[in-house]
Amino acid sequence: MPERTQLTQQDEALRQARTPLSTRELRTRAGLQWIADRLTGFRSSEDMTRVARTSAALRYSTDLLGDTRDANGLYYDLLQALPVVDRDMTRGEYALIVRRELGGQA
Repeated sequence: MPERTQLTQQDEALRQARTPLSTRELRTRAGLQWIADRLTGFRSSEDMTRVARTSAALRYSTDLLGDTRDANGLYYDLLQALPVVDRDMTRGEYALIVRRELGGQA
């Protein structure tokens, strides 16, 4: 049984739902959505690679923010949020995983 000071999973989910997202979090979520859309819409049946993961994060961050410190921060936030490519899968499968990480918001 959890201690009274510990939040249950339901309490934590409600707390997070009520907490507004920061600009940084919104940019990261938008980037993940853009990456999932791009992987689905462009050569979705080809193999997903670590290079494709890195390239997608770099492309989104620099397209949005140019060559700035903010773009660099967004790039690293995206890399941290994107699942690691650790097995054979297609770009489309990877996009589904990214969308699942976003909470099914597709």
